Amino acid sequence: MSSPPKDPDSEGRKSERKRVLLGGRLIFEQLGATAECRIKDLTREGARLVFTNEVMTPDTFEMIEQRNGVLYSCEVAWRKPREMGVIFHRQTELALATEGHEARMKRLWLDSLLR
Repeated sequence: MSSPPKDPDSEGRKSERKRVLLGGRLIFEQLGATAECRIKDLTREGARLVFTNEVMTPDTFEMIEQRNGVLYSCEVAWRKPREMGVIFHRQTELALATEGHEARMKRLWLDSLLR
């Protein structure tokens, strides 16, 4: 007999967590730097990010999910030495971007696909 599905709110989530393994690139525009990560858990509201090495990040940054070209505006919710949880404040489909900041992020995404 299987147990009933867990309520997403049982761990403070508003939506169901999906286990994924996606590549991500954090963008720290104010520092002129980027960092690679793996996205392990994903909800509509946030994600768990895992790093190969310890990474110091600001409390807010942007992240490109490499496979689908989604730009997320992120805020750190919690930190551990090689992983962190982030809350999403905004999502942009980079394939649709045509001008301004989003167009620059689209070029960064497309350039990374060519490597």
